Amino acid sequence: MNILNDLQQAEKFKMQIAEMLNMQIDEITIRAVDYADFINIDVGKSQYYTVDITKTGKIKKNSLRIHN
Repeated sequence: MNILNDLQQAEKFKMQIAEMLNMQIDEITIRAVDYADFINIDVGKSQYYTVDITKTGKIKKNSLRIHN
């Protein structure tokens, strides 16, 4: 079972990411792919962020990226 399937874990990540971005996050989309786990954070205005997740379920340091 993928660690990102747990809704409580998702809420924990949401809070951590909101702190990293210093903004309110209304919705996150969690995606798991074969080669990596990451969280997609949609902040509107055609922008979103991604963070990478380690196998132990932690956010990888310096993995926060913005996409336009």
